Amino acid sequence: MKSCQGRICQVFTGTLDYAALICPHCEGEEKEAIIRWGFTSCLILLNDVSEYQTYLRLKKRRFFCQSCNRSLVVKTSPVEKHCLISTKVKLSIADRLRKTTSMSEIARQKKVSVSSAYRVLKQFYELKKINRLTLPEILCLMNLNQLSKSRIL
Repeated sequence: MKSCQGRICQVFTGTLDYAALICPHCEGEEKEAIIRWGFTSCLILLNDVSEYQTYLRLKKRRFFCQSCNRSLVVKTSPVEKHCLISTKVKLSIADRLRKTTSMSEIARQKKVSVSSAYRVLKQFYELKKINRLTLPEILCLMNLNQLSKSRIL
């Protein structure tokens, strides 16, 4: 147990390292062109374990391609690229969005921001857009002359 962001949390640590075979940018397959370029670390939010906020502190291997002079980072399966919320947390948020609970309450329960919960909503569910420029397919019209004659009788 560690104190993380002012709360008591569980933090698991890990290192992800393997040899890069090809550069995704220039697709150069020269093994000498891709060199190890240190590590980068990230703190990935996981689902709660025993009611404690849980993180994975992951050190990912960086590589540098000498052919195109660009760096690359190892891909991970628990998270999408450029994201620090695991896919299991996103699935849990999407499941809770099906129930009648406010988005701010779901965000508080899963320890994410409301905008992150909204991004999950847009990712998993299609939002209905109402087109106000056209009339609906079925339109109910009443003849006001007949309505006024029926009231007189």
